[in-house]
Amino acid sequence: MIAVKFPKEKGKKVNISRFLKRFKKFRPSLLVEVPDDEAPHVIEVLRRNNCEIQILKPALRDFEEKMLKEMLDLVKRIRAGKEEPKALGKFAVEKIKIFSIEEMSDKVSDILHLAIEFEENPSILILNEIERKVRDLL
Repeated sequence: MIAVKFPKEKGKKVNISRFLKRFKKFRPSLLVEVPDDEAPHVIEVLRRNNCEIQILKPALRDFEEKMLKEMLDLVKRIRAGKEEPKALGKFAVEKIKIFSIEEMSDKVSDILHLAIEFEENPSILILNEIERKVRDLL
């Protein structure tokens, strides 16, 4: 679920309201239930339109878990030589752009920072630490 606060401009409010129409709404709290697979796109559109959003804790935990599983798969592909080390940093930056580092748990944001550090300095020690921390959280 995502809580949405519309921007002050009326035109944008109408467009965002129309955009969110296809999702299940809970009134008067303005909570919108968005399927997990559509959440990154919805969050990106809302942020691009200057909406303040708050990802509720249960949904955030689901997003973080899914993101950590994707990251673990990426770590495995890097170990196997199927992906470049830069892919891990790129992955982290993309997730930070979508979900905002302030909304993530401290442990997950630390892992994302490590992933960016790994892109700059691809060390097996950093990769091992990322994998260990991800497994601990899963």
